[in-house]
Amino acid sequence: MNTITLSAWIGEQQIGTLSYHNDTGRFSFSYEQAWITQIGAYPISPALPFQRPDKQTDELHSVNVRRFFENLLPEGKALEDAMAIGDEFNITKIRAFDWADFTERCGIERRLLVRQMNRMIKVLRTELPKLLSHPVYTADEQKTFQEVSNLMHQQAKQLETDAKMITTITMG
Repeated sequence: MNTITLSAWIGEQQIGTLSYHNDTGRFSFSYEQAWITQIGAYPISPALPFQRPDKQTDELHSVNVRRFFENLLPEGKALEDAMAIGDEFNITKIRAFDWADFTERCGIERRLLVRQMNRMIKVLRTELPKLLSHPVYTADEQKTFQEVSNLMHQQAKQLETDAKMITTITMG
């Protein structure tokens, strides 16, 4: 089981842990005992009480957790900018199935993702050559930039292949 966790803080105090469970595709949130027992402590949402109701299913808990945390996110360009900070994923390991799975999990229209991928590919292919020919770079910088450019073109080619496949993949 692969679980991704994120600590939730209020000020200087950790109040809980947000978890995403890859095996089930569900979210969960658990409060820190130190937060619960503190005078004046409060649940972060009425939908996320300190004690989960006995009859609440894992699925409903996951929905409540996801909704609460999604509502904390900025929207539009602000969300894109926030997501780009510290972005360390390795795009070379992502393939069409992963993109299709991503759209399913996030409720994103696949055609929208494909359109965005194609726009990015077009920008890479048109803007990189312009940058390479810019006269302000030294010979060493141009050589390094050319190597990076070659890698980016390879990735653009892979993205293009993936983009063509995304809408044809059937998720089980």
